[in-house]
Amino acid sequence: MEYFSKLDGELLTTGVLTLLRIWSYKENKAIYSKAQAGEWAVGLVPSEYRDIIENLVDVYNDKAKKKDFSEADLNNLRHYVINQIKEALLS
Repeated sequence: MEYFSKLDGELLTTGVLTLLRIWSYKENKAIYSKAQAGEWAVGLVPSEYRDIIENLVDVYNDKAKKKDFSEADLNNLRHYVINQIKEALLS
């Protein structure tokens, strides 16, 4: 968890999308690309995280520049996704 809190730029984008890939695999038993996992997650996360994920997918696909999201919002998204992964592991 601490590893992801130190990421920025491209590493932040791929780090968050990697967490989403893990979550999507645990839920669907299918391997998605980072972009596919982000697109899958947009419909499942609380609304406050959707813009972050959509932007990170667009950045990953070279369609946009990374917006400046607050550190708190990024950390909250990370915590949310990690908790979803943990729940999927327990079920």
